[in-house]
Order: sequence, then C-alpha cells, then structure tokens
Amino acid sequence: MYGAVEHFVPRPQQHSFSHSTEYAGFEPARAWVDLTTLQNGDVVRSWQDLNMTEIPARLSIVTLGVRDMDVLRSFYRTLRWPELPNGDNSWTGFLLGGVLLALFPLSDLTAEAAPDSTAPTGWSGVTLACTVGTRDEVDSAFDTAVTAGATPVAAATDRSWGGRSAFIADPEGNRWEITWSPRATYDTRGALLSWG
Repeated sequence: MYGAVEHFVPRPQQHSFSHSTEYAGFEPARAWVDLTTLQNGDVVRSWQDLNMTEIPARLSIVTLGVRDMDVLRSFYRTLRWPELPNGDNSWTGFLLGGVLLALFPLSDLTAEAAPDSTAPTGWSGVTLACTVGTRDEVDSAFDTAVTAGATPVAAATDRSWGGRSAFIADPEGNRWEITWSPRATYDTRGALLSWG
C-alpha cells in the first residue's frame, strides 16, 4: 500500500477516569484501528477503545417520545436542568450527570423505533430516577418538581432498603422517582458510581 493516503476518523477527547475502588487501576487501551481500505487504496482508520465489548456497558441517552414539546421543554427548563444550546421543538436534550435526557416528538420516535406501531398510552411500566445527595433532599426535590408542574404520584417515604424516595409524573405522565441511598457514591459530574 505504498503511497496510500490515510483518512482518520477524528480522535475523541481524552477523558479522565474516576479512580474509585470499583475502577482502581483501570486505564482503557486505545489505538488507531484500520476500518477499511477504499478502492483507491486509501486506508480509513478510527480511534477505538480496545477493551470495549461489542455492546458497551453504559447508558448514554434516554429518549422520551413527546406529545407536546413546548410543555415538556418548559417543564424541564423550569427545573433548571441545562438544555443543549441547539435544542428546539424538533429535538432537544438535557445533559444530566453524564446521561443525556432527549426529548423527541412521539410521532417521529415511533416512526424510527417502532414502525407500524400505535402510539403508547397509559402507564408504560418504566420509571426514570433522579438521585439526590441527602435524605432531606428527596422532600425538597419533590416539592420543587410539583411547583414546576409535576403531578405528585407518591409522597416521600422511608423505604425498607434503608433509603428514601418519592414519585412524580412529568406533564406527559413519564414517571420519575426522586431517591436517596445512604450508600450511593458519585463522580464529580454527579454520575452514579455505586448504589448499594
């Protein structure tokens, strides 16, 4: 392949890893990997994590199918959650401690993720959770959410597993648990490292 031009997929920014006991000593192996050779002989390469499994063990984005983007965007902004600068009523997102909460019109999401299906109605059997740092913050976060327009589902209660939680529904009925565990640990962004 003498004289071939190499095309590189951009190298991602370096990320620092929290050195909790769970990840102590872990440093990912990264390298340029040849993806393919084009007909003209050029090599296409990508910067890849060599330790990654075929499906990485991470949750990156939670997308809610939305019936009324104005109402739901307003609700999450009222909670003072940071909306991405390029968000609008065709798609938006809120970066929350390393996970993106995306809002996408329900009809568009259904067309992509469940073609030929009808729009869901009623209780979905799924809850989202927002963890807080102290027992008392469950109550204050619950009150803040209700003031912002959430519907109270279950008031804050001490749970048999040693924590405390409450449930609310956003203006479209998506269930959120506001929860605290005395054993939870977080990284500097607020991302959950351990729960129990």
